[in-house]
Amino acid sequence: VRRGTWQRALPPGYNLSLLGAVIFACGGVGDMLWHTFFGIEKDVEALFSPTHIMLGCGSWLMVGGPFCAAWQRLTPPDGRWHQHLPWLFSLTWMLCTGTFLTQIAHPIVYLWGGGTAPEGPGWMWQALGVLGMLWDTSFLLGFVLLTMRRWTLPAGALTLVIGLNAVAMGFLHRGPYPLLPVLARIVAALGAEVVYAWLQPSVQRPSAWRVFATVVPLLLTTLHFGALGVTRGVWWSVHLWAGTIVLTGLVGLLVSMLLVPPPWPGKSRS
Repeated sequence: VRRGTWQRALPPGYNLSLLGAVIFACGGVGDMLWHTFFGIEKDVEALFSPTHIMLGCGSWLMVGGPFCAAWQRLTPPDGRWHQHLPWLFSLTWMLCTGTFLTQIAHPIVYLWGGGTAPEGPGWMWQALGVLGMLWDTSFLLGFVLLTMRRWTLPAGALTLVIGLNAVAMGFLHRGPYPLLPVLARIVAALGAEVVYAWLQPSVQRPSAWRVFATVVPLLLTTLHFGALGVTRGVWWSVHLWAGTIVLTGLVGLLVSMLLVPPPWPGKSRS
């Protein structure tokens, strides 16, 4: 039994989870006061009220405990798959918390480009769709590439994280469950597994790192529009959906350069 200060009583890496619990509790009290003074939020308002953001941040820190604990260990998990599951599930719940709070931009929730052109200014829905897919790419690749900086991913890790997130976000879609778009995202994750095994990207192999970060968004976005074309149809023009695919690949490339920047002249890569 650990004795001494409460910091020593916590397992290594769980300090932020404790902070998250405190933030969540304060957010719960604050949310009741917010509703009393300003009323109850509706629709998109519920995602962006300050107290709900506080609850989301608290949840994000709490579910991230196993990931932070694994990050601080000096020795990486061994090759057995079950050794990786705690931090992989933690990473998945962190990703899901973030995509839940920003669900208005998620391509599974709104199926950007699918169906028929909406009434009103179509350019606005096109702009929102492109921005949403670019945000989804940067958010997802940020999690994936950060994890790849720390560990060599076990086989199936990308499918688990991306696939479970896609399945969860499908339940937020307003309408029948978008089965084929969700399956398309899972297939894209399987494709990412193949690309990862082939390229073996790492900080020490920056070219492979950048190719991986570019190809994965291309797979996700291409299969997204392919699934929509088979099921609901795509009302975006070929100029728009093809350009969006290219842009997501460029965003992936830029995110990869943030996490592994090009070496400065005269300095070796660390």
